[in-house]
Amino acid sequence: MKFRSPGHFLLVCVACLLFLPITLSAQEPVSHVRVVRLSYVSGTVGVKRPGATEWSKALVNTPIQEGFEISTAANSFAEVEFENGSTARLGELSDLVFDQLALDAQGDKLNRMTFEQGYATFHFLPEKHDSYSVKVADATLTPSGKSEFRTDFDKGHVRVEVFNGTVEVVARSGSEKLGKDKTLEYDTSTTEVAFDTHRGMAKDSWDEWTEAVPSSSRASSPRSNSSGHHEYRDSYRYFNNSSRVFCTPS
Repeated sequence: MKFRSPGHFLLVCVACLLFLPITLSAQEPVSHVRVVRLSYVSGTVGVKRPGATEWSKALVNTPIQEGFEISTAANSFAEVEFENGSTARLGELSDLVFDQLALDAQGDKLNRMTFEQGYATFHFLPEKHDSYSVKVADATLTPSGKSEFRTDFDKGHVRVEVFNGTVEVVARSGSEKLGKDKTLEYDTSTTEVAFDTHRGMAKDSWDEWTEAVPSSSRASSPRSNSSGHHEYRDSYRYFNNSSRVFCTPS
């Protein structure tokens, strides 16, 4: 029988101790106690809580937690403000789900959303190792560092415009990194999905409003679009659907 030397035993112990923090870190729980707020409401905005079957009327300063969903009616707009001043601004006839609002063991914020339809502008200001992602159809939009971008989703057509920073778009057809002033479009309803990426963007009244008015100090609402590629008035009539009738809390 061969005996291991004391030096070999100590080496194994040191290796185990070095590996232990990595194992513990992987098992550390994630906290889901975060709360962000609805910082601006104009028109008819609804909020649905996890497990709820009915919509409630959303008011300014309504707390938003993980699993909440926000929808806007025609001529209606909303803004959600995160703890660090980041914002998600919804145009009319839009829908956003907060899939994850969590904190990891190091205190970094984990933010994951699904944009169901409409148009919205996201302004993210990560601190330390905060992470943000927005899922649109089969694509996941992941910004790198401080960024501001807009996404539109209408009848299977996805459009992403980056105003500042860098956003990576990953879909089943591939991936693309978009820098400032870059636009990406693709149609999810076709069998062969291909990205159409180009420089430049056509700004409308919504973009002008989000640029001109600082976060959480909306003195007026943006003008509704009447024409152009950002028009949703005829595309979404879901607020007439019985499954999306807003019920004012009693």
